[in-house]
Amino acid sequence: MRNLRSSLNTLILAAVVVTPLACSSPEHTARISGQRENAGASAEALQAKIVSVALEGDLCPSGALDGNGIPSNVDIGEDGSVRISNTADGDAASSIHSCTVTIEAEVPAGFRMGTPKAIWIGYWSGDGESVSVTRDYSFENGDSASAEPRSDLADNFVIEDSSLPTFSPTCSEQRVRLSAHFQAQVRAPETTVSLNNVELYFAWRLGTDFKEGCSPGVVVDPSAGALGEWCGGSHQRPCQGALSCEFDARVNARGEGTCVDAVATPPAAPLRGDCGGPRNIPCVPGTVCWHASQSAIDRALLGICLENPAGIDGETGDACGYGIPALACQAGLYCSPVNQSCRGIGGKWYHACGEPGMAECESPLVCDYPAGWKSERLCL
Repeated sequence: MRNLRSSLNTLILAAVVVTPLACSSPEHTARISGQRENAGASAEALQAKIVSVALEGDLCPSGALDGNGIPSNVDIGEDGSVRISNTADGDAASSIHSCTVTIEAEVPAGFRMGTPKAIWIGYWSGDGESVSVTRDYSFENGDSASAEPRSDLADNFVIEDSSLPTFSPTCSEQRVRLSAHFQAQVRAPETTVSLNNVELYFAWRLGTDFKEGCSPGVVVDPSAGALGEWCGGSHQRPCQGALSCEFDARVNARGEGTCVDAVATPPAAPLRGDCGGPRNIPCVPGTVCWHASQSAIDRALLGICLENPAGIDGETGDACGYGIPALACQAGLYCSPVNQSCRGIGGKWYHACGEPGMAECESPLVCDYPAGWKSERLCL
């Protein structure tokens, strides 16, 4: 089986079937139309407080509990995130493998929380479509949602569920219990399946919906961002007026950008500064605006100003061999086929070695393959 430690780019978005149940409390029913602007303005701060986490199933990790009764493999972030690492291989004796994450959380007063944005990361090996995966989410005494089964997964898979139209049954400041259930059914005896990581997000800004009020309540939308404020993200926050949302996919995994004035003429960016984007930021002479792909240019994402040929910034090599334009490396450097960046060849620590034109490694370094890496030798 292949290791999933490498980054994955494709997210599989789940269709859902929802089973609605009645809201348990009628309070705040009048707070709908009159509070829209205020709700949007406070949306960024909306998140549930995680109280407890419990794991069950052969795909969940096993381990000791900490002093608060939280499994050691669980990391609860201050931003409303729950990350579960070092999940497990499925039991070879069974054709059904599962991991159920049960979370108790406190929802802000006057709001109902939707099912959290969830990301399930794993891998499987076998022939054809021999694995079928489902995800189910349910609030205790409340709504439930079931994702459509998937049997067309890549061997290394990332499945994301978000904005499912089901919400917690509470409209006051009290605890709710949510269960997120991942199940994989194996159809062939030689098929194996594993989970590597699970991520659940209980904050509005991280992708979880909230409703203000009850019966039925109204989904909280963002207010428009002012100049210099964040935009985009999971809820596609817009910018005010004629401002544009400028994105830098290299540094913001949330998919958030910054509201900018695209009409103003910006100064030329220095070496390794941001370029392009909706403001069409130029680069200083002697550098070019580099993007990882044509798609990045078409989407008006920011690029980076690089020398041509490309060089090295400290110990970090500039991109080479791909992108637009695809750059070669400067004399005395080598374009690594492993990470497609420029690397030194002068015999120092982590310089490429062992090929014609490359210097001998300085003592006590030796030229060898890094652990688990057989495509390039380095001075180690």
